[in-house]
Amino acid sequence: MIKLVKMFLLLLSFVVSQEVSGVTYFEYDHKEDFSLSRQYINFKNKLNEDINLKVTLDVGRSEGGKLEAFLKKSQLNWNCDGVGKFSFGLIGVNAHGVQEKNWGYRYIQKSSIDLWGFTKTADLGIGFSRKFFDKLSLSLQLTNGEGYKKPQGDGYSRTWVNVTYGEKNLSKNPGCNLGFVYSSEPQDTDVEQGNRVLAGLFAGYSNSKLRVGVDFHTYNDRYEWDLNCDEDDCESKKWGDRSQQSVSFSSTYTVSNTLSAFARFDIYDPNLDFEYACPMNCSISKEDDKENYVVAGIIWSPVKGLDIAPNVRHLKVDSETTIDYKINFQFKL
Repeated sequence: MIKLVKMFLLLLSFVVSQEVSGVTYFEYDHKEDFSLSRQYINFKNKLNEDINLKVTLDVGRSEGGKLEAFLKKSQLNWNCDGVGKFSFGLIGVNAHGVQEKNWGYRYIQKSSIDLWGFTKTADLGIGFSRKFFDKLSLSLQLTNGEGYKKPQGDGYSRTWVNVTYGEKNLSKNPGCNLGFVYSSEPQDTDVEQGNRVLAGLFAGYSNSKLRVGVDFHTYNDRYEWDLNCDEDDCESKKWGDRSQQSVSFSSTYTVSNTLSAFARFDIYDPNLDFEYACPMNCSISKEDDKENYVVAGIIWSPVKGLDIAPNVRHLKVDSETTIDYKINFQFKL
């Protein structure tokens, strides 16, 4: 039944859309060979001069390795003259978009705020955005908080705030930007009510040859961990405060119209007082709980719509170091 609904939505989107686009993320890993990591299909329809609709289908790998299709966006935008833009439905969350453009290479790696699990990329809710003085942008959102792959589960809503000054898409346009993001949602625990709070600062600069970006984010919540004890008088689980932090630096140098070089360095710190399974599929402890992550390489763009990026990745967790060699491909429709 679910597959039939997905097929119906896909066919309906094709029929009503005025614009169809897509992008494919494909990679070669020296340890895992070839894989299709992501496929996005976008459908856009302009209902009138003020109202437009965007639908995005997201095809990605499940935890079991199978390709699964999700409805990532079903967003209606209503531009009101003199007021701002209102967004409704399954909307893109405002916490990560500018940082992702400052970095510029989603097909190679997620932005740091997304990679370390600090934000959802899309969610059910409503939003309002407006530009002031041509360069200052404000975005406010109220969403379920669970993201686009899960239904509302805890009865709480999540608020999102983004304030950005300057150019918001440095991957395509020259300029600079500076901004901050904030998000909050109540959190129930067995002990007491807590809050999930995201806060961050970011900045970027781009010209015809060089693009640089930097961001710092914190994410505070309460985390339940297993004490791994079998005694009758020992509680098997407890709640503890977790205050995660991430810092990211990235740069790109354009050699020619078809060749560029990039590098990025992330520091992720969960600030733990307990054992923790971290976002990069590893386990870290309180003794030395920082992760250092580096990705660097070159990008060759032989034709418009095709990018080929051989790169190396270095991940250090505790005293263990992992090095991966990959070739990432991006195809644009």
